[in-house]
Amino acid sequence: MAEPAFSGQTPEQDAALTNSGSTQAVPGPGLDKRPDPDDVDGLVAGDPLDDSDQNLRLEVSQLRRAMRTRPAIDQAKGVLMAAYSLTPDEAWEVLVTVSQHTNTKLHVVAEGITASTQEGVVDACLRGAIQAALRELGKQ
Repeated sequence: MAEPAFSGQTPEQDAALTNSGSTQAVPGPGLDKRPDPDDVDGLVAGDPLDDSDQNLRLEVSQLRRAMRTRPAIDQAKGVLMAAYSLTPDEAWEVLVTVSQHTNTKLHVVAEGITASTQEGVVDACLRGAIQAALRELGKQ
């Protein structure tokens, strides 16, 4: 039984290389360079990766992003809990509401709240959005 050709050569060329005793590797198309695992934007239809590989790479990228943004979100929840006597779930709801109403990514809202603890002043727009979220939550 013949082995499959992975070198990018025809089966006859592979057989000639094998029979000649050559041990030199012959890189094939697409085998000499793998895509960057974090570059999900580079994955397009027609890539040699199948859908399950693309889905896994996308999930890994999203998990890495979540791991980078999670500390700021947790800190902002703590700030909201302390400042407004909220439970963790209520603080999360305020963050989500502010994010949705201001069309701002959640981690950006969280970073703004956390930064306000260092500056001593909350941005007027952010303060207004937090107040509106608290009213919706029934906390003011």
